[in-house]
Amino acid sequence: MLTSLRLRNFRCFEGLSIDIGPAFNLFLGANGEGKTTILEAACVLLRLQSQRSSSLAPVIQIGKTFFEVRGKFEEHELEFRYSTLRRRVKFDEIEQRALGEYLRNENRAGEGAEKIKRRKSAIAFD
Repeated sequence: MLTSLRLRNFRCFEGLSIDIGPAFNLFLGANGEGKTTILEAACVLLRLQSQRSSSLAPVIQIGKTFFEVRGKFEEHELEFRYSTLRRRVKFDEIEQRALGEYLRNENRAGEGAEKIKRRKSAIAFD
């Protein structure tokens, strides 16, 4: 589960820091205040792609040269920095050589957490 999200130069946010609780989380605001952008940032961090546009270039805040999204997924630190010249991804503060490597590591982290949840469920119902 994603427990924190940090944005820099991401669409309408020059900087934003959110802690996400384990239960229900609610984002309230008027139109155009960034509610969907927060969800988009989570998607970009976890999948390295936006559900709103086919390219990540429009995500960079107007007048800036890059965006950065960081977060904590399970107990792992994730980071994605994008500019028109370079993409950098880190998993637990270790720079990944390829985007696919980052996605595999993140997927393994999620699978491990899922196994633990299933194991806890099995124990709880025995």
